[in-house]
Amino acid sequence: MESISPETSARALRAAVAVEPLWVKAAGSSMEGTIADGDEVKLVSAVRPRLGEIWAYCDEGGRLVVHRFVGLRRGQMVFRGDARSSTDRLVPPARIAGKVTRLSSDGSVHRVRRIGGLRRIGRWKVEAAIKRLARRSESSR
Repeated sequence: MESISPETSARALRAAVAVEPLWVKAAGSSMEGTIADGDEVKLVSAVRPRLGEIWAYCDEGGRLVVHRFVGLRRGQMVFRGDARSSTDRLVPPARIAGKVTRLSSDGSVHRVRRIGGLRRIGRWKVEAAIKRLARRSESSR
């Protein structure tokens, strides 16, 4: 059986959310602090990510990933989970599925907020570098 490409999966999801928003169950801990394992997120149609917004995309294996947009590099998009210090692999625009606007947790629905501006994203990079340096110094003792 032939597998479906991540671009084809993303295109199908974009078409679906263009008609009606789609609720998807989250799995994993990469967005811990914002989205917990088992929460549901609402995907909607949108044009392009703005810094700090949460979006869904299909990774190389075709799995749906929900992470925060942190920039562009070489014409591709850069995402990172809020609980991660490193970014994901570069994501071609054809793999974008939709924007996350709402979160359902414990029966209540909350609006998902954008973390605005480069200053916040820059601070994440600094915090990540400090954590890496601390780990290196502890392991060298």
